[in-house]
Amino acid sequence: MKGIIIAGGAGTRLRPLTYTRPKPLIPVVNRPFLEYQVAWLRKYGIDEVIFCTNYMSDAIAAHFGDGSNFDGMYTTFSSCILTEITQLQSH
Repeated sequence: MKGIIIAGGAGTRLRPLTYTRPKPLIPVVNRPFLEYQVAWLRKYGIDEVIFCTNYMSDAIAAHFGDGSNFDGMYTTFSSCILTEITQLQSH
């Protein structure tokens, strides 16, 4: 089963923390927040996750790689363009 995680925001309200890492990789109790979401999806039978990213997307892709270090989760990365999302919200 597939799941999708939208993780593309710049995290402006968390600055200065987000100058050096994307918001989803900010640690919460010594673990990146996004890892909690991936573990939760895996717990409920999701075996493939698609990350829709934008800001510092390379850091998220580097952290998760192919997902093999996260209980065999298969990962895919897709770059989302914020202007497209904004246009969809305005309709």
